[in-house]
Amino acid sequence: MGHSETIRRDRLEAVTALAVAVSGHRRTLWKRGEAILEGGDVDLVQALRAESQATRDAVARPLVTMRVLITDAAVREAAGRMITLTYAIRESLDNAQALAAARQEAEAAHDEFVDTAARYLTTQIA
Repeated sequence: MGHSETIRRDRLEAVTALAVAVSGHRRTLWKRGEAILEGGDVDLVQALRAESQATRDAVARPLVTMRVLITDAAVREAAGRMITLTYAIRESLDNAQALAAARQEAEAAHDEFVDTAARYLTTQIA
């Protein structure tokens, strides 16, 4: 495998790892919001809060990797939007309609990031 193919593979891995980590965080925030809205057990809500902190922390490493390997402004902007909208779900944990809307926005931003990264990676084929 040549150097350019190795870099392309590493970039694909970075994009994938970031998308997966953000998806995990979004899913945990959704479960936490559902538990709060359903008047869930305090221990469950606390466990989901701890889990959401862990999944948020898990976003940092793939984000750094992606930013080191991909300097393209469109990809970075899409990643930032995806992360910002996912983190914003926390502001809607006590309102069912707002929670659903925030989740939908975050999912759309996730898809936009994946599509933007795919276009970028396609242009990088040597």
